[in-house]
Amino acid sequence: MASLFALAACDKNPAAAADAAAPAASGGASLTRADASSASAAVTLLVTADENGYLLPQDAAKKGGAAQVLGVWKTEDHHATGTSATTLALSTGDHWAGSSISAFYSGEPMAEAMAMMGYAGAGLGNHELDFGRDQFKKNQDKAGFPTIASNVGAIDDASKSLKLEPFHVYERSGLKIGVIALSTTDNPKTAMAGRFDGLKVAGYEDALSTVVPAVWAKDADVIVVLADECPTVLGPILEKHPDWNVAAVVGGHCHAPVDAKAGKVLLLSPPRHLQGFARVKLAFDATKPAKQRVSSVTGEVVDVSASVVPADGDLGKTVDAQKKKADASLGEEIGATTTGIKAGSPEMARWIAGSIRESLKVDAAFVNKKGIRQDLPPGKITKASVYSVLPFENAVVTLKLKGSDLQVALANPNILSDGPKGKIDLAKVYDVATLDYLYFGGDGLELEKADKEPGETGRVWQTPVIEWTKKQGSDDKKPLEKVLPSAK
Repeated sequence: MASLFALAACDKNPAAAADAAAPAASGGASLTRADASSASAAVTLLVTADENGYLLPQDAAKKGGAAQVLGVWKTEDHHATGTSATTLALSTGDHWAGSSISAFYSGEPMAEAMAMMGYAGAGLGNHELDFGRDQFKKNQDKAGFPTIASNVGAIDDASKSLKLEPFHVYERSGLKIGVIALSTTDNPKTAMAGRFDGLKVAGYEDALSTVVPAVWAKDADVIVVLADECPTVLGPILEKHPDWNVAAVVGGHCHAPVDAKAGKVLLLSPPRHLQGFARVKLAFDATKPAKQRVSSVTGEVVDVSASVVPADGDLGKTVDAQKKKADASLGEEIGATTTGIKAGSPEMARWIAGSIRESLKVDAAFVNKKGIRQDLPPGKITKASVYSVLPFENAVVTLKLKGSDLQVALANPNILSDGPKGKIDLAKVYDVATLDYLYFGGDGLELEKADKEPGETGRVWQTPVIEWTKKQGSDDKKPLEKVLPSAK
C-alpha cells in the first residue's frame, strides 16, 4: 500500500492554501467568514452524497435542491468558508452526471453550484470521470476543491495528472480535521469504459490501514471518512480497528438514509440528489493538546425537503439561469406519455433498447438497467426528459454475436433488451447494438471475447432514443406507451 499512494504532507499542498481563500476563488463570496472560536467551540461538517447534478427540487412542493440546501446551511449552521469558519462542506462523490440540467453540459453547472456552496473537498465517485479526464479536471477547477481518493492510486503519468489526494487535513477554528475518502471497490467494473485505466483501486481495510496512521502523523485532531459506499459496509471493518479512532463515516449508495453506529463510530448516509445532508458536530476545547481536543461527536441526517428555511437567493438565481439555458437547448417537445414509463420495466426496455435497435437496424439491442436512473414521468417528453432518464455518456457500439453468445448476454439480469425476433438460433450470427460500458466487461459480460472488432457508431445512447421518439409523433391521443417498438 505504501508504494501505491504518495502520502504527501497535505498542509503543503496548494489545495490547502486554496481552501483558505475559498470565497474569492470559488465564487462563494456570499459566504462570510466566522469569528475564530474561543477555548470551547464546535465545528460542523456538512456532507452530501450522490448529488448527480440534481440542482433543482425534485418534488411537487419545490423543496430540496442546491439552493435550499445552501439556505439551510447558512441559516441553521452559519456556513462559511476558510480556516476561521465553524463549518466544513464535503461530498462523498458522484456530482456531475445525472439530471439533464448538469449532464448535458458535462457537469459544469453542478461544479459552479458547488463552488457557490463553499464545498471544501469531495471523494471520487464511480461517475466522476464519465465525461472524460479533461472534463473532470475542468469541473474540479471550476468547483474549487480537491478530490480525495484514499484507496485509488495512479500507476501512469496520465492518471497522476488527475491530482487525486490520499487525504486532506483541514483547519477550522483551530481544529485540524483529517478527511479520508474511499471510492467503491467496484469502480473498475461500474465506471464507464476506460475511465479507470491507469488507476488501481485498493480494498477498504488495506487502504485505511495505511492512510489512517498517515493522517494522525500530520497532527490531525480528528478523522472522518467519506465513502462512495454505504457506510454500513464499512461498519464491520471499523469495529475491528477501534485503535484507528475514526469519528464518523458518511457514505452514499444506500437505499435509504442511515443513522447508526459501529462501536463508537457514527455511520451516516444522507438522502441523495440534494434532498438532504449529514450534519456531524465536533465539540472541542482548543486549549487542550493536539489529538485530545475533541470532547464529543454527534450526528444526524437532515431532510431539507421537510424544511421551512427558504432557498438561498443568489444560488437560486444561478440555478434558474442554468435551467433556462438547458430548456433552450433541451426543451423541444418530442412526444407525450399519459401513463409514464417505469425504470427497469419491460416498457422501458422496449423504449430504450427498442429505439436503438430500430434506429441502427440491428437484430437486437441491450443496455444496462443501472444506467437508467429514473422513471419517465407522465406528460410531455422533451430532449431533457431523455437526458434525465439516461444521464451518462455511454457510446453505442455494434457487434456480430453468435446466437450462443447473444443468449448468454440476454440472460444477464442486469440488462434490458429488445430483440431478436423469434427463438435464438445458437449457430446464427446476429447484428447487435449495445453500450461501450457493457462491451468492455460491465455487469460481468465478456463481449470482447465474442467480437474483437466492434463497430463504432459515433453516437451516445441518448441520440437514437431522441430521434426515434420524435419520429413517432406521439401525443395525448397516441401516447408513447401505445407505439413502443418491439421485435417480438
